[in-house]
Amino acid sequence: MKNVYLFQPSYPTIFDDSISYWLPYTVGCLWSYAVQNPIVKENFVLADLVFKRIKIEKLIERMEDPVIAGFSCYVWNWKYVKAAAKAIKEKWPDCKIVFGGPQVPENPVVKGFFDENPYVDIVVNGEGERAFEDILLKIHNNEPIPQVVSLPRVDELHFPSPYLTGVFDKIIKDNPEFTWQSTIETNRGCPYQCTFCDWGSLTLSKIKKFPLERALAEIKWQSDHKIDYMFMCDSNFGIFYERDKEIATYLNHLQVTTGFPKVALAQWAKNAKHQVLDVAKTFFSNHKNRGFTVSVQSLDDHVLTEIKRKNMDMSNLAAMMAECKKLGINPYTELILGLPYETKDSWKENYDKILSAGQHNTVDVWFAEIIENAELNSPEQWKKHEFETVSITGKFTGAFDEESEILETRNVIKSTKYMTSEELIHSYLFSYVVSNYHTVGRTQLISRFLHKHKNLKYSDFYSHLMDHLENGTSIMSVEYHRIK
Repeated sequence: MKNVYLFQPSYPTIFDDSISYWLPYTVGCLWSYAVQNPIVKENFVLADLVFKRIKIEKLIERMEDPVIAGFSCYVWNWKYVKAAAKAIKEKWPDCKIVFGGPQVPENPVVKGFFDENPYVDIVVNGEGERAFEDILLKIHNNEPIPQVVSLPRVDELHFPSPYLTGVFDKIIKDNPEFTWQSTIETNRGCPYQCTFCDWGSLTLSKIKKFPLERALAEIKWQSDHKIDYMFMCDSNFGIFYERDKEIATYLNHLQVTTGFPKVALAQWAKNAKHQVLDVAKTFFSNHKNRGFTVSVQSLDDHVLTEIKRKNMDMSNLAAMMAECKKLGINPYTELILGLPYETKDSWKENYDKILSAGQHNTVDVWFAEIIENAELNSPEQWKKHEFETVSITGKFTGAFDEESEILETRNVIKSTKYMTSEELIHSYLFSYVVSNYHTVGRTQLISRFLHKHKNLKYSDFYSHLMDHLENGTSIMSVEYHRIK
């Protein structure tokens, strides 16, 4: 039997005072699909699923004659998987090293990926299940394998589930000291083409559904195996009203009757309408789950046009906030700082619109990042918008990690043609002030009263407070300057 090693290493997190790891869903999907083939089943064995960042020396010691090592590559494990792959290739030169996932460039030959990473033999672009099976069959038949494998997207998602086929049973049994987090897909694809994201381009846009029976059975598996945290990684949960309502109802039933999964999180439909809110009402009714997102990213028309982002109009946003309040749902809103055409002034106007619409719960701010296969990373976009970036190095979590020497990086936009680095910092500090004074309640009633009765803009109120902190000497001013 030929030994197969699959890698999807992640950082641990602390959940309810326990060390918790993500089950390696993506590589689990690869194996559960490939092993259906009798040739694969009779000639290959899954020797190990590597789900955590083991020290490279220990990793090599526990491996034995790998024929193929497949890596699922993300921004949070990119440096680690390259180091691991290089070490494996040095120890076993004949082992086929296969890279896939969103961190691998879509045009690896053009971008010189193989020249920079000569230990990588094969790159898989797009969906990996059939591609990985094809690679195993070519290895078995001693056939040549192209450097880049990219197969057409499947028409129907009749794939076996790694949960239901027992792919993860061994690592759960062998690691009783850990609790587990999981990801499930009830569908795959995203109809949007946001330039800061690679989701739509990588999944070829159209949403395709897994069988409903599989989705429900997978949720039952999470309950039976006492999963702490379940992430529903559909790009737009709630978009299929009747189906998603049934899924939410079943999840709620299991959480109430068994206590598991302890917490579930979903990625909600981008244009949340009444039916999506009805699904959310069911999803959040047990008060265990988190995160009804209204991810506007920006509310400036010029920005939205440039990033190909279709948001609801402001009247709908206000109506939705009122409906959320009526249903007892606490939504949060996301903004991305540093997008094309966003200025210091338009950034503050975003808050005028959001707070005026009734979003007083939470506004989360993310720095715009350059993601490998996002349109924002194209040479045309770099030239047009004059991006300047900074590479942020560090851990992606504060939890204990065995491999602490290999630090990952994120490529964050620090300035654009429309916003200098100083203006970007100023804009972030403005968001910091709103978050720490308005959201938590220190000044919310005052600002809302003045907005309603004196027509004072929220941006003016918090700009004035920001000036006070900038020039003051109080404890809060000291903290403001520490953040700055």
